[in-house]
Amino acid sequence: MPRSHTVMSARPNPASMLGCLLSSFGVEVDPKSVGRYRIQARIAAGGMGEVFLASVETMPGVLRPVALKLVRPELAGQPGFAQLFVEEVRVAMSLSHANVVQAFDVGQIDARWFLAMEYVDGLDLSALLSRGPLPLGLSLLVAIEALKGLDYAHRRRGADGAPLAIVHRDVSPGNLLLSREGEVKVADFGVAKSTLRDVGSVIGTLKGKIPYMPPEQVKGGAVDRRADLYALGAVLYEMIAGRRLFEGDGAALIPKILAGPGQALLGLESRVPPELVRVLKRVLAPDVDIRHGTGAQLREELERFAHAERLYLSSSELASHVEEALADPRHSDRPASSSPPGVPVVTTPAAAGGFDALLGRELRRVDDGGAHSVYTTRSGLDDE
Repeated sequence: MPRSHTVMSARPNPASMLGCLLSSFGVEVDPKSVGRYRIQARIAAGGMGEVFLASVETMPGVLRPVALKLVRPELAGQPGFAQLFVEEVRVAMSLSHANVVQAFDVGQIDARWFLAMEYVDGLDLSALLSRGPLPLGLSLLVAIEALKGLDYAHRRRGADGAPLAIVHRDVSPGNLLLSREGEVKVADFGVAKSTLRDVGSVIGTLKGKIPYMPPEQVKGGAVDRRADLYALGAVLYEMIAGRRLFEGDGAALIPKILAGPGQALLGLESRVPPELVRVLKRVLAPDVDIRHGTGAQLREELERFAHAERLYLSSSELASHVEEALADPRHSDRPASSSPPGVPVVTTPAAAGGFDALLGRELRRVDDGGAHSVYTTRSGLDDE
């Protein structure tokens, strides 16, 4: 179950207490409400809308922090936009799993669509990888936990019992969130393909981040769950090696992806046991039919490898790494010296950046400028 953060208070207006707390730390506070959600601080803004730290009173004196996405009102009247929003929300809200960031409420007030999502206290994998490669045990732990969420989404069925055929299509370090408790959550199903979406909005469009796309995806062909497994394999390689599977940017990566990862994996053979290289060769195979058929199959292979190598997969160790990264003053995105204790870090939940990703835009970031999805109240948000 997703972790719920609450603030206890005996005062009659607990939402105002959280606002006062944020104000005392110099965080911009917007006193407005959206339905039952009290907006406390704007933490990101972009061409499609804004993401806020908000609170909702679940019972008298108990607050639950949420990440609240507000879509710009002028977009609501654009042809096709409402359909796009509903499609994204239907996919995100159909998922409920400990390893998937939860979207739990949606609505429209005064011509503004909103989406309320799980608050994740931590950072994303890209921020952790900016400090260097991870130990092998931690790399496997992140991959195995992410595979639990992906496999759950891949296996989802609709009310009629038919498979929803959900494919994330954007598995990447920026969409793997790591909490202070050592949890791993897959975020941003906003570009997912499923039977819940209008096929016309999916076919013939390239969605996702090129460095993690399999050959069939960069060619604009049909994708299934094995595309997500390939992307997760590319992320696992990056965690271990400390570099991306393929070096380069944009379209220059496509010929390398089509040629396959043979050279990169050859360089890994001297660093990890051959059995792990074999698993990576299979999941990263250019031929989709060679790859694992399900996330469960890949997860079981990684678990067997970890057991054979006597690797300890510790969520508490992951939690320690997250805490160290958040406290590290060398981490310029969230310098510890500039953030008072207790001010939360908000990482984007599922679908928080989906519209911007679909339209080739990005919310304003506070990370290194890459295609990440991390927003924070620890430091100021300067205009780009």
